[in-house]
Amino acid sequence: YTKAYIAEMSGDYIPYDTVLTSARMVGGEKGKNGKSLQMGCGEGKTGVLSMAAYSILQQSSKKQVFLTSSTENLAAEALDKIDFYEKVGLADQVVLIDSRGITKPVFENGILKRDGDKKVVFERKDFSEMSPKDIKKDLMTAYKSRLVTSDHVTLMQDAMKGYLPEPKANERELLADEADFVLLDSYRPLQQTEEIAK
Repeated sequence: YTKAYIAEMSGDYIPYDTVLTSARMVGGEKGKNGKSLQMGCGEGKTGVLSMAAYSILQQSSKKQVFLTSSTENLAAEALDKIDFYEKVGLADQVVLIDSRGITKPVFENGILKRDGDKKVVFERKDFSEMSPKDIKKDLMTAYKSRLVTSDHVTLMQDAMKGYLPEPKANERELLADEADFVLLDSYRPLQQTEEIAK
């Protein structure tokens, strides 16, 4: 948690107290999950989720975190925190999966590749250019990443198709942005999906 705090402080902004407290509540207490937090727009949810994800992943090298959002655009915002993940040594374990493809940061000689504007370069595998067999293979590999960010619907559908590897007990955590959307009827199949339930 302290390392996550320092890494977040070294970015472009100083986190609000609510961000720090919320991140600790969600990710900093081993074995205590199921928390729900209400935060307004612009209060730093992405920072909370990134710090909480890091804290959870540090509890065990076998831990895996699924970070989901209500839309694909919101899910992609998790990649805005790639500098944070680089500072805590997780950038190479972050992947974005949506209905159109798989996105991962590009590395050269073990270092994040950046363009002329110092922005991180990402590699995108577009499903429209792939065969169903290759899509399934790449998804099954991508879902083994330690930090998977996706939208609720894509994760639900891929779980039901069997693309998520079977986890061992207490190795997988779900952090849901826009949790009010999660509770709607459209999300209920995911709650009943064996792969996620385990």
